[in-house]
Amino acid sequence: TTDSVVSMTLRRNREDSTSGRTNQENSPPAGVDEGSSESTSSQKVPLHIVDAYVKERQTRGHNTGSFTYEQLHHVAADLFGAGTETTLTTLKWHLLNMALFPEAQTEVQRELDECDPAGEVTLGHAHLLPYTQASILETQRLRSILPLGIPHGTTQEVTIEGYSVPKGTMLLPLLWQVHHDPDTWSSPDLYHPQRFLDDQGNVIRHPAFMPFQTGRRMCIGDEFAKMILFIFATKILQRFRVGLEEGLKEDPSQDPVSGISLCPRPFKLVFTPRVAP
Repeated sequence: TTDSVVSMTLRRNREDSTSGRTNQENSPPAGVDEGSSESTSSQKVPLHIVDAYVKERQTRGHNTGSFTYEQLHHVAADLFGAGTETTLTTLKWHLLNMALFPEAQTEVQRELDECDPAGEVTLGHAHLLPYTQASILETQRLRSILPLGIPHGTTQEVTIEGYSVPKGTMLLPLLWQVHHDPDTWSSPDLYHPQRFLDDQGNVIRHPAFMPFQTGRRMCIGDEFAKMILFIFATKILQRFRVGLEEGLKEDPSQDPVSGISLCPRPFKLVFTPRVAP
């Protein structure tokens, strides 16, 4: 549970017994110490989001404001909850893409084999796997599992492309259209990982690519999701050849089930263990 994750992270911290706090929302979970762990006392740079949260509480002293433990639970729940669902959906789409486009899968597995054929691929190998990264980016673009972004609002009147937007206007970005604009993307409805590679084969960051939105208030789970996607995708494709069931009269539908997120329709894949190169 979220409580157990937070509690384990804060376990070594010392409770501030002089604060006299009795309000449940501002009190640490049972068995939690706040303030004496190595992570908060000997490290200048926070190790993770919970560590940063505790450091901010310590900096504020007794006036913690909105930095309560109840709020910390909500932050952790948002990070794991929202990040898990969207990341899992993207991974489903990616494995389906690998089965539908075997030539792309072959190139990914060639990279993986050349990178570290006898060992485990880690995040540290990412720079050696540009096509693998591009294949994931293209899945995120093509499938755009969150077709509508999180609403934002204008703090003052602004003019965009000749249109006047009053102060206090809610803006709802249509990410699907951004990722499928034919004026921006060549053949936007095709799966083409090479669009995220330059002439030297290096990964490029397209300005119109924004699966996590953009700006100062983009999704805080950006890096978390990218790491999880990379690790799971590479681990699976390093070990298995992913294919479609034999005897299918037609390929699985690529039309999503519409909702808050765009999920693939039910499909079956065959995972065949790969022989070590």
